[in-house]
Amino acid sequence: MFTYLFAGVIRTDLSNQIHYLRITAKTENEARAKLSRQFVLIFAGRIKVSPTSSLSHKGVNHA
Repeated sequence: MFTYLFAGVIRTDLSNQIHYLRITAKTENEARAKLSRQFVLIFAGRIKVSPTSSLSHKGVNHA
């Protein structure tokens, strides 16, 4: 599984405000399929979801 990052504009929004979107999916096509009905999408990145990332963030400093 991956977290896909997109920049998107709502299809019906005349102000063209950019939204930053994150969605978890197996493939980029699956992620796009979930969002493309509402948004025009630009791919921004892919992050592998760690199977052991259950809310334990040892050593991470959130300043």
